[in-house]
Amino acid sequence: MMTSDRHDDPEREGIRSDTPSYQTLVAVRTLQEHGVDVTGSESMAELTLMQSAVEEFRRAAETLAGRAMSSLSDERSRQVIPPRAADETPRQYAERVSRMADRFRSLAQSPGRDRGTR
Repeated sequence: MMTSDRHDDPEREGIRSDTPSYQTLVAVRTLQEHGVDVTGSESMAELTLMQSAVEEFRRAAETLAGRAMSSLSDERSRQVIPPRAADETPRQYAERVSRMADRFRSLAQSPGRDRGTR
């Protein structure tokens, strides 16, 4: 009988496990808490891509609004994060949300924003 202290790593062996990893579960939960639909077919890389875009969007929205969105209720936060369209791939969603974040950042940096004049 052979014993080993090494844990088997299915991903290292090229075998895909049907049991989601802890990181996958955390990413799915985080996205769902922000109101982003997750189908369950997304890879960890796709979940990470969407999660990064959502966080980028939140930071840009905070800057534009001039206050921390984290102080908003969970329901308000879900209303601010753009929803994912039913036919939208994770990459398409992340790219759309990132473009919106870029737009928010450019609006926040516009010179007349704080003066109240146009």
